[in-house]
Amino acid sequence: MHVIAAALLVVVALAAGCGTAPPARTAAVGPPPASADPLVGAWSGRWSADGAADGPAELVVAHVPGRADVVGQFTFMAGGVSRSLRYEGRIENGHLRFPLVGEGRIVLAPVAAPRPGAATHLRGDWVDDRGALPAPRGTLELSPAR
Repeated sequence: MHVIAAALLVVVALAAGCGTAPPARTAAVGPPPASADPLVGAWSGRWSADGAADGPAELVVAHVPGRADVVGQFTFMAGGVSRSLRYEGRIENGHLRFPLVGEGRIVLAPVAAPRPGAATHLRGDWVDDRGALPAPRGTLELSPAR
């Protein structure tokens, strides 16, 4: 759980510094209103890859001020090694979507809720041929951190 607390501080600090003014051509539409609480949520659970490997996982997601984007800090643990990765993504149709290099992606869907912050669980998968995640393909099953 200490990893989630540290990740939360990093993500909130990162999100606070990520805001940039929108280009003048999009000023008519304007950026989404900044949220008083940038935290979307914090979750912990397990990752698995092809049924052969698995381990604990944690995720902290925060809004990027002044933009529709979110920042997700993913932590994967395997065999005593912890790997934390930060990705920018979006909430689209209630799903958290994080594009990765090339054709890679992480997609998480809220279970029994219309949006991630209200979800009792997040369930999803990833494709990562670049090798940053624990395996080229895998799944995540996460519950809200307490």
